[in-house]
Amino acid sequence: MTPKEVNPPEAYAALTTDASAVMIDCRTRAEWEHTGIPDLSAIGKTVILETLVDEMGRLNQNFLGRVGEIAQPQTPIYIICRSGRRSAGACQMLAAHGYANTCNVAEGFEGHHNNAGLGQTGLGQTGLEQTGLGQTGLEAVIEGWKSRGLPWCQS
Repeated sequence: MTPKEVNPPEAYAALTTDASAVMIDCRTRAEWEHTGIPDLSAIGKTVILETLVDEMGRLNQNFLGRVGEIAQPQTPIYIICRSGRRSAGACQMLAAHGYANTCNVAEGFEGHHNNAGLGQTGLGQTGLEQTGLGQTGLEAVIEGWKSRGLPWCQS
């Protein structure tokens, strides 16, 4: 089942208008510390920081339990990661466990990288760029929570 998806401005608007809606940032601690987190303080909320998988790719066995502490099965839950892949997986996991109102923030916190010029330079993509873990410095960030100008802060 494909989770419902919204872009970051749509997620922020929903979090603003629905008092029961929550946001979970499922990235790793290192990502929170190095790139920041969504700042929901202007709307009286705090993003929940709960890693889905650690830096070694191991599933956080406490993820479902932590979600159960902050949300009911009908609670609107907006899940964000770096680019929308992990958060889509988190939405699918939660749906399989009875959470009926999950929503993937499809562009993620950092957005996607526009690699249009790489083929012309002959540089191509490295394995790190293909996994989303590295950049050559030639890409332009497009979309994403930060590049769309939504509030964020360093964790």
